[in-house]
Amino acid sequence: MNRVVRGLERRLDPRPRQPYILIPELKVLYIRVPKAASNSLKHWFEALGHNPEIVHNRPLPVLGAQRYTTISFVRNPYTRISSAWRDKVERGGHSLGGLGDGRPSFAEFVDRLAHVDMVTVNPHVRPQSLLLKTNPDFLGGVETLQADLDRLALQLGVESVGVSRRNSTKGTAPISTLSDETRARVAELYADDFARFGYPIDPTVGVADN
Repeated sequence: MNRVVRGLERRLDPRPRQPYILIPELKVLYIRVPKAASNSLKHWFEALGHNPEIVHNRPLPVLGAQRYTTISFVRNPYTRISSAWRDKVERGGHSLGGLGDGRPSFAEFVDRLAHVDMVTVNPHVRPQSLLLKTNPDFLGGVETLQADLDRLALQLGVESVGVSRRNSTKGTAPISTLSDETRARVAELYADDFARFGYPIDPTVGVADN
């Protein structure tokens, strides 16, 4: 196994169910963070004229001697967990390993999260700081998606295109109306995400309900 592949593997979570995307023509490896605009990113690369290869649960292929650029996008933990609950549990009826059984309210869902292992929990609600073991070469944010994609395009030497939000979950749990206890629990569960990615702990600062 060559040095490039070993280096890339160290940046990926080895646990199953965290797909990644390869864009060979651009020498890009996109580490997908669930509920952080991953479908929008895929369609952005397609709009650039590339065919992203989605890879599930298998080792990285041999990528050759040229170093790939690793990229990822993250999201405010409040809106990410809220979106996961709305999309997967309230609307979709998914279990998420038992967390969504019976379609609990958002507050009940957060209470259940407090009693599971966040290292091995479903990737849709696993802390982003655990999904990204080290910082990728390029890290963007859902809140500044278009501006960050324009910046990424400049780095890759391509002309950017407009991006439309795909599979965006509207009407997520209204963070501003949650109890202090639930908000505090979210802040505690995702403390490393808030600290590492610079999101404010105060849910009234820079967080939209959708």
